[in-house]
Amino acid sequence: MLIFGLAVVVIMWRWTAHRGRGTTATITLAAVADGGEAAPAPAEAAEAQERAGSRRLSILAADDDALVLMNTGDLLEDLGLEVAPAYSSQDALEQLSGRDFDRVVTDHAMPRMTGAQLIAEAGARKPALPILLATGYADLPPGVGPIDVPRLSKPFSQLELKRAIETLIRA
Repeated sequence: MLIFGLAVVVIMWRWTAHRGRGTTATITLAAVADGGEAAPAPAEAAEAQERAGSRRLSILAADDDALVLMNTGDLLEDLGLEVAPAYSSQDALEQLSGRDFDRVVTDHAMPRMTGAQLIAEAGARKPALPILLATGYADLPPGVGPIDVPRLSKPFSQLELKRAIETLIRA
């Protein structure tokens, strides 16, 4: 995680080994603009904050695959969103009961309760809550029934996720 976070902002890094004395790590970071102010937040983050009354939008992200969930969470945070991870549909429902979220992103293929079932239950509890279904299935398995939420095909890029989230933000 740390290396990924550094790799995003690092321009150059160099490791120099000094036999018998250790290693020197030199990291060169991007310069701050004149005046010492950081670059402005991405437009999508600013738009999300404006719509939410100057607070970050909160996203509940549900996926039973911890690595996929971690990566999805990182991508969402890079877009300026606050992310709460849920490692199962049941975990997501518990979090929905205890906290208000602005949006939900869920996987479909999860054990015990699928993403489609989570969408139905979350929709019954909070009908106005926008939900995005992220799935590797081109078509959902038989018996799932129609799901009237936006879909994002896995695997997805950050740009594809950004566009899907923007669709939810406008919802």
